[in-house]
Amino acid sequence: MKRIPLSAFLLFCSASLAAAGQVHYADHNGSLMSIEAHAGFVTIRYLEPKPSLWGWGVRPGTLLFEGAWQGPVLVGTAYVFGCGPIPYNVSGGPDANGVLVLRGLAPVVAISPFCGVIGWEWTGNSMLVFDPQRPPLPRQAAVPPALVVPPWSAPEPRRPSRPYLQRSRLVRSRALLVALFLSSCADEGPP
Repeated sequence: MKRIPLSAFLLFCSASLAAAGQVHYADHNGSLMSIEAHAGFVTIRYLEPKPSLWGWGVRPGTLLFEGAWQGPVLVGTAYVFGCGPIPYNVSGGPDANGVLVLRGLAPVVAISPFCGVIGWEWTGNSMLVFDPQRPPLPRQAAVPPALVVPPWSAPEPRRPSRPYLQRSRLVRSRALLVALFLSSCADEGPP
């Protein structure tokens, strides 16, 4: 995707917020995001999450940020994922290159032995960078990588379980035992 010029993004950040329901696009760490602005309020959602986020529950449409402009500063709530969405406060605005940058102390999440926040620190989740992009070309909806099967690959053949063979062997063994018993009884004759 191509970058949008600085002037276009700055125009988005100020004048377009007055317009109803404008949607813009940005790259965030390899994921395509939709930035929706309406009457000064802004929501940022994953449009095409990068494959590594599927395991954390991130899907197209997952909310990453919601907030509002307070003068030249965008203030709101961002979310980290792992134990469900965990909120934290961020604020910021466009940098000199027109890239939207939001910052805030991020939650440190423990996954094991329990799932929850164990503190707040400046981590990789503390700075959210949104590089403006042109609208995406229409394409097929994103599918989790585990569900994507190339059309030229055939499924691996399944080894059939064979309980019928075990059962038939058991039946034959029992039949053999009964036949041997009956034949031994017949050989001896009546008492």
